[in-house]
Amino acid sequence: MKKNLMLIPAVLVLVFAYMFITSDNDDMYNAAGAETAEETTITDRTISVSGDAAAVREQQVISVSADAAADVKITAAPVGRAANSTIPDEVYEKIREQNAARALRKLALYEALQASSDEEEEEAPPKINMVVDLDYDTDVDDVVALRIAAQLHRYERIRLMGVMASSAGEQPCQCMHAQLCHDGLSDIPVGMARNGIVTGSPYWKVITDNYFSMYGYKLYDSVELYKKAIRECIANDEKLRIVTTGYLTNIEALLKDPQGYALVKSGVESIWITGGVYPKGYDHNLAHTEEAMQAANYVSLASPVPLVYSSQLSIQNEAEDVIMVGGMVLASDTYQTDPVTLSFRAYEKRNNTSLSSGRFAWDPFCVWAAGLSPEETLTHTVPINMTVATNGWNEFSYEKSANSSLLLRDTEDLAWYTAQIEAWDIAGISGYSLPSYAFIIGNPDYEALHPDEEP
Repeated sequence: MKKNLMLIPAVLVLVFAYMFITSDNDDMYNAAGAETAEETTITDRTISVSGDAAAVREQQVISVSADAAADVKITAAPVGRAANSTIPDEVYEKIREQNAARALRKLALYEALQASSDEEEEEAPPKINMVVDLDYDTDVDDVVALRIAAQLHRYERIRLMGVMASSAGEQPCQCMHAQLCHDGLSDIPVGMARNGIVTGSPYWKVITDNYFSMYGYKLYDSVELYKKAIRECIANDEKLRIVTTGYLTNIEALLKDPQGYALVKSGVESIWITGGVYPKGYDHNLAHTEEAMQAANYVSLASPVPLVYSSQLSIQNEAEDVIMVGGMVLASDTYQTDPVTLSFRAYEKRNNTSLSSGRFAWDPFCVWAAGLSPEETLTHTVPINMTVATNGWNEFSYEKSANSSLLLRDTEDLAWYTAQIEAWDIAGISGYSLPSYAFIIGNPDYEALHPDEEP
């Protein structure tokens, strides 16, 4: 009892420091006269940051760190910046400040965990090991999908072990790395397509020009990166979840690799696929080119692990209303320099259209649902037979033996799903954090849909 009472002042100091670190007040960015510190050592801990937040908050961190016994090293990767970037200096400073604050917040939470180690704590759900495979080219929902994956990784819901481009060449890879640099995740490896489909994008250049940095840039052949991630999971007695929001050419190449098939069979839990028209039809990801058709047909027949398809039913209701994403970022991005904003504006310019209401959530929905639990996303899967012909024509059927699963929503409340996905999207904007409504608590349909659980 005496020991617990002695912890009260330390806990109060910790709470105050945490409130200070996570404050959205603009004053947190006004560090006039503070010197930029690439690495700041505080007591027996090293926090590597880009920006001056560590120097500004040194006293606060010392106050919550002095009594901890263990060492911990937390790194916040710097934001990439190209020489010809058009983004104002103050915006980069805010992004660097945010990454530094996130690093300090992790340290504060670590200290809280250490201080309460004698108390019983509820075991956190295991992270999902994930690789996200994107075409990242013709449409802008890919950019939002990568943002969702990055934030799920930041909030430690998934372990993002790599991102892949199914579009040909290094340009999409550089652009994905540039976006990850903005989000402070420049250490995530990128896989370049072995047999990529030649396309193009209106946003590759603008995102790359403003945020690409060689810092942390690790480019792999896509198949080799897949094998590396799977082997690491197997070594830890874990499984990998693959989420593809583009063409299936990388997965086809993996399954045809001499070692790849066996690794998938033993080390992959499931493959989630954005694609398929229900009940039948031609889908872009499965039928865009001859290569896409061949890959979709091969994967549907040869995969040794379960396939989960996210069709148009995932984001569309019977009235053909559709879940839209990105609109909240456009409205919330004060400087209009977030990668999602830049991609949307480039798409608007090329297609002479407006995306103020957002863009269809095909890819983001699949990544979001794959990265969280069904209880949190109000989704479920049903067994179904899915075939993809060599000409790309797909057909879902309940009348044949099931070989796949179909991802479905629990409710028709599309506004709720939009708010959930957008919450993760705007969490990546400089100065923002994940809103409290980004979880199922408070959803009016939750109690009715899950009567035996407490939200």
